[in-house]
Amino acid sequence: MILPEGSVIGTFSGTLDEIQPFILPLVGVLYVVGSPGEGFLLIDKGKFVASLFRTKASEMKGNAAYEHLVDEQALDFEMRRYTSEEFQGARETCAKEGLLIAYDENGKPLRKVASGEWNLDKIKKQPGVLAVSAFHEGFAVHSTGNADFEQVAAVAEDLLRTGKKIAGDLAIEPLHQLILETPHGKFIIAPYGDINICIFTEAEANLGLIRMAIRNIQSEID
Repeated sequence: MILPEGSVIGTFSGTLDEIQPFILPLVGVLYVVGSPGEGFLLIDKGKFVASLFRTKASEMKGNAAYEHLVDEQALDFEMRRYTSEEFQGARETCAKEGLLIAYDENGKPLRKVASGEWNLDKIKKQPGVLAVSAFHEGFAVHSTGNADFEQVAAVAEDLLRTGKKIAGDLAIEPLHQLILETPHGKFIIAPYGDINICIFTEAEANLGLIRMAIRNIQSEID
């Protein structure tokens, strides 16, 4: 994945907490080298917008990458400033790759989106499942499979809002699951901790097995 080059403005060694006072005015990117691995944090005036961190064994995205970096005690940072056009391009790229960091209503990164809590592969392995995405406020925060996750997350958010309104109007809330079924496939939305997941399947996928897999991963983070 290639981000805009930006302009180098300095380097820093320390922890993520220690560098925060220096990035309050920054619109740009922090390239990060840790032990072991490397990645980046996209920054908008001190707010962490997206993150990626890779090691030889794994790749962490969004909140999982951010939380990993919070726990690291020795990091090397390179700060690069972006123009508004460069930042917008970087953000769009990160959204497409599922790297955006999700925040709760208090403006804090969601804590149930930790690397050890991602079990989406358990659903993706079900026969007929094409893609699975965890999303928050219309943005994919972790995804697996083959799909345009930026579009999938946006559509899922619209369906979720509509479904919640209908459930409220009919006095049958809270909403447990939404299932959209057509001759060409199925689209399922379900809660997952503090956020939601959506599953895109082939038409002949076994809905019962998929719903069982959903319940299993939900129970693991309750």
